[in-house]
Amino acid sequence: MSSPSLLPLLSSFLGWSYFLLWSASFWPQTLLLLKRRTSAGLSSDFVLLNTLGFFCYTLTTLALFGNARVREEYALRHGGQYPEQHTNDVAFAVHGLVLCVAQAIMAAIFPKAPGQNVARWAWSVFGLLSTALILAGIVATASDQGDLPPGDIGDGNPDEANLAGWRWIDFIWVCSSIKLIITILKWLPQIALNYRRRSTRGFAVTNVILDLGGGILSLAQIAVDARILGSWRAVTGDPGKIGLSLLTLIFDVIIIWQHYVLYGPAIVQDEGALNYDWSDERRREEQERGLNAEARREVDVEDERSALLGN
Repeated sequence: MSSPSLLPLLSSFLGWSYFLLWSASFWPQTLLLLKRRTSAGLSSDFVLLNTLGFFCYTLTTLALFGNARVREEYALRHGGQYPEQHTNDVAFAVHGLVLCVAQAIMAAIFPKAPGQNVARWAWSVFGLLSTALILAGIVATASDQGDLPPGDIGDGNPDEANLAGWRWIDFIWVCSSIKLIITILKWLPQIALNYRRRSTRGFAVTNVILDLGGGILSLAQIAVDARILGSWRAVTGDPGKIGLSLLTLIFDVIIIWQHYVLYGPAIVQDEGALNYDWSDERRREEQERGLNAEARREVDVEDERSALLGN
């Protein structure tokens, strides 16, 4: 049995470990986009939905970690238990959002393969969820009832009047729910794209492997936190974190299977030059320029030799 004094250290170790894995998982795709100068093989629907999802996830994490009002309302809803959010949760969320935005910009600028524009259904989902987020914020602002009365938090029986109406914790719940919905949907177009192309070329499978490791460690931290608190209420009250970890495992396994068993990074005939990395094309161009320059020098030398012989 683990010593109680070691459990907080274990939780911190697991938290920073999954933070490093999950944070690193954003970089392979980002670097691959920079290397190839094309988004062929990366689902535009995935990029769009993932950016909105991480925006909501970042709002949720920041609020549950650092907003005193939201933390108090959370405690009222969960028997006096405050949310378990760590510094690494905040760092991961902000870092992930920044790289999601960077990927979205590159995906919009770089050439796409035929049929890889954002689908109508993805724009519809994006619009509906964005509208729900905005409306939830408006309602929370309009229903703000001022500071919560003291003395109700932590006694296990909070005043029901303090739980009535729409509060900021409800807005955070909407954010968390949107993130969950997007996590369910966002991987489907990428999996379908891999199936349609019979290839994972252009999609960085390394980010999925890192994602899988991070999901396992995140679930382990949740279990350790529950053991420390002697209750699951402080962790099950944040469905975004638990749902994110569980769904990550399922979809990661599917894409890893596609890459290593079914398809691999096979050449896609319909995509022509987009199959090749920009760096490879540039290298070939430089080699061709070098060969042409060498050929010109040989011609010049031969001309000089002919001229000397002629004289």
